[in-house]
Amino acid sequence: MKIMGYLPSLCGIFSGAFVIWLLFIKRATKPGKLIKRRRLTPESYDYNMVRANIPLRASGNLLRFVLHLSNTWIGRLILNPKTKRKSHFNLLHNFVIEDPPTYEPVVPTTEPSEASDPLKIDLDYLIQPERKESKDFRFKTVSDYYHAYRSGKVTPEDVAECVMEDLEKTEQMKPRMRMLAEYDVEEVYKMAKESTIRINNKKPLSIFDGVPVVIKEELAVKPYHLRSGTTFLGRDPVKEDSTIAAKLRAGGAVIIGISNMHEVGLGVIGMNISASGTARNPYNPNHYPGGSSSGSGACVASGLCPLAIGTDGGGSVRIPSALCGIVGLKPTYGRWSRHGSMPLCRTVSVAGPMTTCVQDTAMLLEYLAGEDPEDSATWHQPTLKINDLQTKSLSGLKIGIDWKHFRDANAEIVAECEKAVIYLEKQGAELVAINIPECEEMRMAHALLISTEMYSFLQEAYRDNFHDFVGDTALVLTMASSANAVEYINANKQRTRTMHYLKQLFKQVDVIVCPGCGVTAPRIQPGDLEYGVNDTAMTIDVMRFSPLANISGIPGLVVPVGYDAKNLPISLQIMGPWWEEGRLLRVGAVAERMLARKHQPQVYFDVLKEAMSSP
Repeated sequence: MKIMGYLPSLCGIFSGAFVIWLLFIKRATKPGKLIKRRRLTPESYDYNMVRANIPLRASGNLLRFVLHLSNTWIGRLILNPKTKRKSHFNLLHNFVIEDPPTYEPVVPTTEPSEASDPLKIDLDYLIQPERKESKDFRFKTVSDYYHAYRSGKVTPEDVAECVMEDLEKTEQMKPRMRMLAEYDVEEVYKMAKESTIRINNKKPLSIFDGVPVVIKEELAVKPYHLRSGTTFLGRDPVKEDSTIAAKLRAGGAVIIGISNMHEVGLGVIGMNISASGTARNPYNPNHYPGGSSSGSGACVASGLCPLAIGTDGGGSVRIPSALCGIVGLKPTYGRWSRHGSMPLCRTVSVAGPMTTCVQDTAMLLEYLAGEDPEDSATWHQPTLKINDLQTKSLSGLKIGIDWKHFRDANAEIVAECEKAVIYLEKQGAELVAINIPECEEMRMAHALLISTEMYSFLQEAYRDNFHDFVGDTALVLTMASSANAVEYINANKQRTRTMHYLKQLFKQVDVIVCPGCGVTAPRIQPGDLEYGVNDTAMTIDVMRFSPLANISGIPGLVVPVGYDAKNLPISLQIMGPWWEEGRLLRVGAVAERMLARKHQPQVYFDVLKEAMSSP
């Protein structure tokens, strides 16, 4: 009986001892199983990119609930860690990587580099002969505008008037196309009038004089705001152009506005529920155009302009170009200036051209390339070399293909891209089977880098404007906020490993080819436009082939090569060594000839034809 009397006291002592052991003695920071990364060799290759293990697709009120739960203590302690494991977000946490970290993928050249005056660059050699009218559909190009203006058939003023009228029509459609975030009619007419006077006096500033162009809302353009797809950033109009906008303005291009984008660029479909709305795909307005440069891709595909500027941090130029059936290029990291762009994810993102043909991509790339005293990343580049893009032969060129990676896509996409590869082989190229190791580690290193860099820049907005974000954006930023220093440094060490292997790989092959996207343009589902959508599986499928170029800094070009059963575009991607954009353009110019007949988008405006036929 006495023992029973002591029992409560003994239980209290043991309970207290356990609490003391748990709080003050037990090691809480003991890491899990550590994985030491071996030196990469061809024998160590094992294709390991996975599909998402999170089948949940959340939008509307369900997404609101998931977001709320993720920011409660239950979410922080249980839900978020589980989600990180399911999505592989913490894949790098327990790695022991001996490679040194690479914090910026700049590959210096031994060639001297100097700032260039874009107005002194001779691009006339890229102008194509005037084309005759054809019954087959074809996008208008810079060369078409060039000949129309110089022949006096039409003026930039005529074109600007038609563009503004057509833009207004897109806002009356159901659904509205929502391609531009902001535009100023009077500003557009002013630029067009000045261009008309110059061309009439035979004193054009460049081959782009009078050509309509749009610039993504992520770059500063007077007199517009720099909001990057939000309602709460960039509350005042910018007072200075970005370097890219300044060069285009100096060349006489008519900037018709700033294009819509996926909110803060943190997505690949083009979702935006701010005042700008979600841009639509001209091939089918019920489908997404891809992102984050959604408005730029839609503007070019709809015919409003032959040129657009996007930015690419995780495929954001190449994805909308691929899904909208146009040409898009992510240049080498450091080829184009970042000065005047919003620094959302500086070490993976670059600006790039989105056009209707490879020839125009070459023009815009060369015009905007060169050292900028305001951006140190541009100081290390060699002179851009563009060879004859009219040649049909690829003799002597070796194309590397990782077939397991290549075929990790929708069956229709694989079929069309395989046809393109066979076509390139018939033009003289040699196909070489290659292995790209650690694809999943590379993908997650990129995901961690882009999301944490964005979170770092958006910390204040995340705190003060949390409920103004699209639900998916807020979820990704919440996930990024839990990343730690080990994961970030390991991601940069993984970048070193990926770049090292690519350097070895490009000693064996000249370019690497793969599909542009893993799926064609996703359909907009009911509820998506109310609060956004979180669909991890779709996101991974869309951007499956994008991260390699972003994390390593190499250039990547997408060219349309076919369509699926729903008439949605399919593209082939070509990647090459640092600073070798000319090599990609050569292959791309041959690849685009494979598609003898292009399909016309459901929403399309032949602006030049309209301008010529107006009274």
